[in-house]
Amino acid sequence: MSIKIIRNVHIILVVHFIPYGHKDKMEDPRYEKFIAYLKKLSISSWHRRMGTMAQEAGISQGYLSRIINGKNIAPYNVQVAIAKACGYSYDEFLQLGQDMLQVANGHRGTTKHRSIKNAETVPCRDDSALMENELTQILKDHIETLNQHFKRERYTYERTIAELRADLERERQAHESAMAELRKEYRELKAETKELRLENKQLLEERRALQQKKAPPS
Repeated sequence: MSIKIIRNVHIILVVHFIPYGHKDKMEDPRYEKFIAYLKKLSISSWHRRMGTMAQEAGISQGYLSRIINGKNIAPYNVQVAIAKACGYSYDEFLQLGQDMLQVANGHRGTTKHRSIKNAETVPCRDDSALMENELTQILKDHIETLNQHFKRERYTYERTIAELRADLERERQAHESAMAELRKEYRELKAETKELRLENKQLLEERRALQQKKAPPS
């Protein structure tokens, strides 16, 4: 249970400590969802791979850090690139951020800002079971999103494989047709060659017969 409480507080802290260096843009609901989930990834599953995330998104790691810290605002195309680098579509990324914000907003004012280190000593509140249920639902939604993404990728893969197989089958049939034509031509040429040899043999025999008739008697 203590581990689950730490995770709950961890998510709430992620949302509470989002920097507001650019207040106007940060108050944009879509950008708030984006930066909330990006902040969460930067200190969890992508903590040691921020360089990879930046490279996949086509930006520098320093620029990515400034976006996370609120020193720079990511334009729309950069947001899309970061979401894609993390394996999500932009809408999926925003949905995950919205789920985080909903959990956090449901418990603001009831949980004080604490460090992760001190969270282990925080007594369990009466609504911890509700938080656990909400997080479980978020996890289920996340898994469902991944499953849908996997199904789309699998459909694309299977369709590509089917197209390749169809192309190979057409090429095989064309090759067999060409080979059949070549075999037919070969048989025809062979028959013509045989006929020419017979004609040549007959001509030689006729020539010898004429030579024998012309030859003077001994």
